[in-house]
Amino acid sequence: MGRIVAVGGSSAAIAYGLFCWFGKGWLEQQFNKQLERLKHDQQKEIEQLRHQINSLFSRVSKIHEKGV
Repeated sequence: MGRIVAVGGSSAAIAYGLFCWFGKGWLEQQFNKQLERLKHDQQKEIEQLRHQINSLFSRVSKIHEKGV
């Protein structure tokens, strides 16, 4: 009976170790995908804001030119 528990326990430990190792890799891969998606979305938002700022600055510059 002790051998069965020892074999089963070591198999469980090996299975747990493999699960942790593969699980960690999968989690890191999912995290990296989500991080890249967030970086891409942030870059798009920055470009949109930059365009809005440049448009507003252009309008203000034209108003000042007409006033002078």
